[in-house]
Amino acid sequence: MGDSAAGKNGHANDDRLRVMLLTSSLHYGGAERQVVELAKQLDRSRFEPVLCCLDGTRTLFDLNPSDTPIVMAKRRARFDPVPFWQVGRALKRESIDVVHCFLFDAEVIGRVAGWFARTPAVIASERNSDYPVMPIKDRVQRATRTMVDLVIANSHAGKHYACGHLGFADEHVVVVHNGVDTDRFLPGDKGEARKRIDITRDGPVIGMFASFKGQKNHAMYFRVARRVVDRIPNATFLCVSHTPLGDRTSGEYQASLNVLLDELELRDSVRILTNRDDVEQLYRACDMTLLTSKREGTPNVVLESMASGVPVVATDVADNARILDSESGGGVVTLDDDPAMVEMVCRMVGDEAGLHSAGEKAREKAVRCYSLRTWADRIGDHYESTHARKTGRVARLTSTTSTGDA
Repeated sequence: MGDSAAGKNGHANDDRLRVMLLTSSLHYGGAERQVVELAKQLDRSRFEPVLCCLDGTRTLFDLNPSDTPIVMAKRRARFDPVPFWQVGRALKRESIDVVHCFLFDAEVIGRVAGWFARTPAVIASERNSDYPVMPIKDRVQRATRTMVDLVIANSHAGKHYACGHLGFADEHVVVVHNGVDTDRFLPGDKGEARKRIDITRDGPVIGMFASFKGQKNHAMYFRVARRVVDRIPNATFLCVSHTPLGDRTSGEYQASLNVLLDELELRDSVRILTNRDDVEQLYRACDMTLLTSKREGTPNVVLESMASGVPVVATDVADNARILDSESGGGVVTLDDDPAMVEMVCRMVGDEAGLHSAGEKAREKAVRCYSLRTWADRIGDHYESTHARKTGRVARLTSTTSTGDA
């Protein structure tokens, strides 16, 4: 990319903020999808975004292209100092006003490079909570927190973690729940969707959309499936997952789930689909979805299911209870409380009119509270207010709708 002509605030006759969205990867994953969507959805009258990726991938960007420029700062090894220089140089060359970092490697590099490049606003992300103990990563995060001007958490649980565990001041952490593409994920023909994947049973279809990772707790989903099938023999459980490439831990996890499937004698009742590019169609095949995670931030799959008009029952972790409130058509149960989830599933699928109403509620709340434009505008407001706090420039805030985000 060529050098930008610089005027006041690094721009020539343009008062838009130049924003770099810095990510460790653009391969499959919730955070990566949100980066690509944010690049597309930021208001071009207010912002001029640039994507920067550290591992050379552009998978999700190519699947969901936009006019956003993309640059690479590729690492040659795990502990490679070169990307610090590459990112710092790009921040200077592109006259970046705000750098927003996603995922651990990008967080560290963006903080350090942003500080040395004197980028006016350095913004971090917190997308999860209740992490396993990670002493080295925790020390690095704490050591670089003074280089951060704002943390945008995608859940209140994430904000609690950033303040309580990483030491950020409460006023320097805000919450913006994730957004969902309500034009892509929307209700559709259930029968046609089931025909596409050869589901021929006439019973309910209960889905779970989650990567094969231990934190997703598929074992609970399969245990619940066994109990539901005992009561509703023609029920089908549709398990849709992304399989991380070359991930040994994921492979071991999948192997353990295969053993469990056989132990529970569920092979005839569970369909497993991986690495699909038609997930919006797969949601439409479901009567409801479950999420049995041990920890989360704001699960994209919950919002996608709701936008598809499919109610969700999830474990009560992170902000699930805030999202799956009485207006959502779904609900939450205590982590690993199999009987409670079984009862909720059987009650919902046993009431056809009630299930239809729950799906309408789910869709309505997703559109009203979690559309991509609403989400991007909220984040954009934080870009402008943080930049204004650091530079004295007047912010142009536009977001007015609230869903409890702080």
